[in-house]
Amino acid sequence: MAPAFVQARAATGQSGIAISLAFTNPLALMNTGFVAVAYTDNGVFASSVDDDNNNTYSLLKRFTASSRNAEIWMANGLIAGAATVTIHFPSSKSGVGVGLLEYMPTVGKVFAIDQQNGDSSSSSVTAFPHGSITTTVAVELILAVGRLNQAITPPAGYIAQVNPAGSN
Repeated sequence: MAPAFVQARAATGQSGIAISLAFTNPLALMNTGFVAVAYTDNGVFASSVDDDNNNTYSLLKRFTASSRNAEIWMANGLIAGAATVTIHFPSSKSGVGVGLLEYMPTVGKVFAIDQQNGDSSSSSVTAFPHGSITTTVAVELILAVGRLNQAITPPAGYIAQVNPAGSN
């Protein structure tokens, strides 16, 4: 059984030392939450991500390119309920894009990250992959993060679950 997409929410142009965005619907027990963060200042990185439902997110990958950053954070085994995610920075940030995703993992499993890849390009390439990952199982979730105000085009056979360019 494949991981099942549950919900997504995104916003661009966020500012502050603590930037928050609520999931549209309550989180389901034991699902997995992902937080994608993109911004333009390389000097200050997110220090932590949590939500008001006591879920703590771990940093999976940080990408740095020219004057742009992107990060992916994950929380396995979510506590159920309404949740507002907060990204904490050591100093104030502006122009931050945030994407929230919730997935139901395969029954009896948690998401395990078996590969990571980053691209240090500062170009505005929106086609994926712009790096290389070879899947290791028949049904696998691939997360791609880029400039959250641009759509990312997935390759044939893959589905883009969230397009922050058109949502807020």
